[in-house]
Order: sequence, then C-alpha cells, then structure tokens
Amino acid sequence: MNERLRQRLLQVFYAEHADHLQVIRQFLDQAGQTPFTSEQLNEAFRRAHSLKGAARAVDLAVLEQGAHLVETIFAKVQAQELTLSSVSKVLHQWLDFSEDWLSAQLAQKPLPEPTLILADLEKALVQNVSSEREVSQGAHVQTAILPENESGLIQNRIEAVHDEYVRISSQHLEILLDRSDRLMAESLQQNVLAENLREILLKIATLEKHWSQCQMQVPVSVHREALSSTLRELSVLSQEGRHQQQQSTWKLLQEVQYLQSNIREIRMQPVRSVFQGFQKMLRRLAQEQGKEIQCQFTGLDIEADRVILQLIKDPVMHLLRNALAHGVEWPEERRQKGKNPIGKISCHLEVRRHQLIIQIADDGQGLNESQIRQRLAEKSPELLTSENWREAIFQPGFSTAQGVNELRGRGMGLSVVAESISRLQGKYRLLEQNPGLCFELEVPLQIVTYRLLLFSCAGQTLALPAYAVRQLLRISQTRLTSIEGRMTLMWNERAIPFYSLNQLLFPESAAGIVENTFSVLILETDSQPIALQLDAFLAEQESLLRPLTGPAAQLPLYLGAALSAQGDPVPVLNPHFVGQLTQEPQASGILLWHENEKSQMARILVVDDSITTRTLEKTILESQGYQVSVAVNGYEALKKLRETHFDLVITDVQMPEMDGLELLAQIKQNALWVDLPVIVLTSLNAYEDQKRGLELGAAAYLVKQKFEQQELLEMIELLL
Repeated sequence: MNERLRQRLLQVFYAEHADHLQVIRQFLDQAGQTPFTSEQLNEAFRRAHSLKGAARAVDLAVLEQGAHLVETIFAKVQAQELTLSSVSKVLHQWLDFSEDWLSAQLAQKPLPEPTLILADLEKALVQNVSSEREVSQGAHVQTAILPENESGLIQNRIEAVHDEYVRISSQHLEILLDRSDRLMAESLQQNVLAENLREILLKIATLEKHWSQCQMQVPVSVHREALSSTLRELSVLSQEGRHQQQQSTWKLLQEVQYLQSNIREIRMQPVRSVFQGFQKMLRRLAQEQGKEIQCQFTGLDIEADRVILQLIKDPVMHLLRNALAHGVEWPEERRQKGKNPIGKISCHLEVRRHQLIIQIADDGQGLNESQIRQRLAEKSPELLTSENWREAIFQPGFSTAQGVNELRGRGMGLSVVAESISRLQGKYRLLEQNPGLCFELEVPLQIVTYRLLLFSCAGQTLALPAYAVRQLLRISQTRLTSIEGRMTLMWNERAIPFYSLNQLLFPESAAGIVENTFSVLILETDSQPIALQLDAFLAEQESLLRPLTGPAAQLPLYLGAALSAQGDPVPVLNPHFVGQLTQEPQASGILLWHENEKSQMARILVVDDSITTRTLEKTILESQGYQVSVAVNGYEALKKLRETHFDLVITDVQMPEMDGLELLAQIKQNALWVDLPVIVLTSLNAYEDQKRGLELGAAAYLVKQKFEQQELLEMIELLL
C-alpha cells in the first residue's frame, strides 16, 4: 500500500476508531449499573470485530491484536464462559490504552508499550466462569454520553470522509420529502401548460389557413365569422396560458426557495463539532514548548454551515498556533514584565447580522514592529513607507519565524488566513489590545448565493463574482495605448492596466488580441481596477457556490464552482488571485478545468459496515477505473440494487440489520439478480463459514487476513 493511500485511510480510521470505542465504553459503563441485553452485547461484539478489520486495513497490528482479544472476550461472555464484571476493568484499560496509543501515533510521539495490556487481555480469557447470569433480555439501558475530553486528539484529526456524513432529523427529512412532492406536482403542471400552448399553435395554424384563403380573390365575408371566432378563442387561450404559466413559475420558485432554505438548515451544525479539539491541541503544544497557558473558548454552541466550519478550521487553527508561537511569552519572560506566568489565549464566537464573528486573542507581546520592518526591508522594501505596515503580515510568504517546527509551521505566515477568508467573501481584521493582540474573522453563517458573470476564455466557460466587476465593455483596439511598454485602457478618464485573461491563465497556449473589437471586463482588484480581455460574455445568474474537489481544490485561483442554467459545472475565479497574477506573471499555465468523463467500466457495489474497509476497497477499485457505490449493510445494499444496475457485489459477512450471507441469499433468490456475481470478503475464515457462503451462491470467498489487492482485482476481472 502506498503511503498516500495509507494516510488517506488513516484519516478515515481515526473517526471510525473513536466511534467504535465510544459505543463499547457506553456499553461497559451502563452494564456496570444496570442489566444488559443480549442485543447490546452483540453490538459491542460487532464493534470490536469491525475495529479489528479496520485496524488491519491500515496496518495497525497493535490495535488489531487488541481488538481481536476484546472480540474474543465478548464471545466468551456471550457463551457464558466469562462474566462481564470480571473483565470490565481490563476492557476499560484497553480502551484507554487504545486512545493513548493512537493519539501518540498522531502526534508522532513514542508509542505506549502494548505488552502488558495485551497480556492482561489474554489472562482475562482464561478466568473461571461465574455462576452469576448477567444477561437479561428485558433490561432497558439508557444511552451514556462520552465526555468531551475522552475523545482526545483523535477527534481533532477527523477529516475528509468522516465529514461527508451528517446526522439529519426525521422531521427535516419529512419536510424535504413533502416539498419535493409539491415540486414534482408543479413540474407536472408544466405538461398541462405545454398542452395548452399546443392548442394555441393549432389555432394559429387555423388562423393562417383562413387568412391565406382571405388573401385569395374570394369575398372576405365568406370567412369573416370563422376568422373572428378563431381570433377570439386564440385571445382567450393566450391569456389563460400566460396566467397559468406565471402562477406555475411563481409556485415553482417558492417551492425551490423553501427547499433550499430547509437544506441549508440541515447543513447547520454546532461550532463545537469542529473546534472541540483545539484546546487540547494548544495545551499539548504549550507543554512541548515549555510555555504555560490558560485557554478559554466561548460561543461553541453557535450553529453554522458545516462547509463554512470546515473551510475556516485551518485559518482558526493557524491563528491559535500563531498566538502561542509569536504572542505568549515564556513564563520567565512574563515574570520579568510583571505578568502572570500563565498566558491567556481565547477564542470567542458570536453572531452579528447573519455573520459568524470569531475573535482570537492573547495577552502576549503583541506585534513586534521592529522585527516586522526588518523583514519587510529584506523582502518587500516598498511597504516600508506605507502607514499600513501591519497589513504586511497577511502578505504571501511573509513570516518573522526564523525556523520551522510543529508550532510555527512552514513559514507561510498569515496569508493562508487572508486567502481562506477571502474565498468565503469574508473579512479579517487586526485589533491591537494591551497587552497582546486580537484577530477578528467575519464569515457568512451559511453558504451564500453569488451573482455571477459567466464568460468564455480559452475555450472554457468561467465565472467571476459580480461584486468584483465594475463594468462590461465592447471596445476596439484603437482605445488601447502603450505606456512604458505596458498596454493600458482609458477608463473613467484614467489609464488602467490591460491584460488578456487567456494569457494570464494560460501563458504558454493563449494568443493575444486577434480581433479589431473584443469584449473587456473591468475587474476591481486589491490595488486598482484592471481591464481583462475575454472571448465572449455568456450570461449573468444567481448561483450557489460549491467547493471544488480534486487537484483544483488546492489552487487559490478558484473560489469554487457553480452550476450553469444547463446544469454544467462552471469554475468561479478568485478576483483576489486574478489581481495577483498581474503582479506575478506565472511561468506556466494554471490547471485547466476538465469535467470527469463517466467511466465505461463496470459498476461495483461494496458492502461493509467498516468505513475504513469501505474506503480502502473503494479506492482500490476506483484506481482501476471501476464505478463504485457503497452500502453499510445488507438492507441498504438491497435498496441500492433495486435503484441501480450493478455488475458485481463485494460484501462483508458480519454487519448490522442484515449480514452478508443473508444479503447473498436474497440476491440469489431474486430472478433479476440470480446471475449477479457476489464476492464475500470477510475475516471469518472458518471452513463452515466458507462452505455456507459458497453454498448460498458466492462466486468467491476471500479472507481479509490473507487479503491481497492483486488477488481481488484478478478475481473481479475473471468474473466480469
């Protein structure tokens, strides 16, 4: 497994590991107070089993071995060969060890020695059975809540795939379902309107026929009555059709707006869900740096769009680390200044006018003007004369750090903060306080719609937010003049720089001005307006900005993407970065925008309750060009099979609600799927399990312990 894939899978595993441990811990805590049911014990057993498979997928042998022993202990409790009370203590110890071990792995610190805890788990397996029967079928168990500090550093590292899943209340789903039904009804109404318009066209055809006859040398009176009647009918139909069309369009618009509003509500989540690990991160870093701090976070229960929270996560983390690295002094230095040796770092959140305000402050030494001016003299002397020298700290590449370490990062400075907040159409401010410093960020609470101008450039459709566009023009070459070797355009009685956007974005492939007249867009940049030559203006529309995925997501050139009226994705350029391109011409072209072509390869359904295993298998298969869908259990898999055609199914065995063998039986009993090949990929390697799977109709039975990527791919190729 290559390192890049392993790192991606680790990010998924962090989330799954925390989830499994939380469920097992809740079970143990409640079982110590009230009788537990066999279903609750089975769930704990399944969690340990899934954790074992997930740990194996990312090559974490220590966690795999521990999960296997825990799974075996639960199996013995199920068989009444062990009592839960006799092993509860060692199971709690293993849960704590597992969290500490993974936290150390994340922090790249020395790993705790697993020998003792594994030995204790093995010793617990050979204890004598107690006569006490602990399983009570009718017992009721209340759900325990895992304390926030139990999640540890793991929760701070939950990224990527885990963020794709959001809990949605059933009430919201019912509302959305109802609204979608109404939307469908209004769509069907368009068919009625279309029929009415067809009648109008027929009447027009009749009218044209009568008119043609009137034009012949036949007395007009012969056709006068028919003509008048047709005209009256046509007028009535036209008025009714126009009225119905207006009503239907208005209703559709109302339903769409209501649907959008509800979807936005669903996407809202507490800030705590993203920021909860920051305090522990700061305390750990402070301890490593020999500093003492007191952290205070307020307003974490405020709700904001989850996409917004994910996009501001890195800027906030950067500012917090910056406060610790550059703001808070070492204890001895603070004592010499008459300060409390314990520094303070705070993060305060509030809502103002539908905007999320984040204030990150410290009581440290504030800005070091002499150090900033010294660095400016070295890198940007032109800013030394500016009264706004404080703004220099937000310039790309500016940093006063002399070295690189975990706390200071890699000398990127605060430009990453400015860039990220600008992408959200937000604001950032520097508020000095005595003592210390305060940064204030202002971003929308929800993903907002943008007024966009769509245009073509180098054969692609691109867009810019309308707030940055001053004017659209159609000009001739004669309006351009050269000043000191640079092309300019006279606009509003001033000469502004003129550029070909084709050449800015794709300097190696784009040509300059080739026509006498052409389209120009006046763009407002950080320093001054500039004129950009385009191929053509296409449209103006209101659109929701969506985050990009893949390589384009890493480029500052793009704010995101929007959908055109035809449903095609359109990249939205970042006006701030376009302005920077005019100051720092690129040596090579910017990444071109390409739509992914739909693969013509087979469609495969992966069924596994472990998100780590699902992601591993999905990544392997997609790397070979297959189209892959996933399901968490047999029940969900059957639903997907009814909705979509699949060429092959890969399933685990032990899953909640419906296991893999029951899924296999259901598939083979359905005439539509009887020839659908099914591969069973599981950790159950007993001969009886393999025999049963093959008897039910599995095309292949692969054991995860012996799993090899090439073997799976060869089997798929053989079956397809």
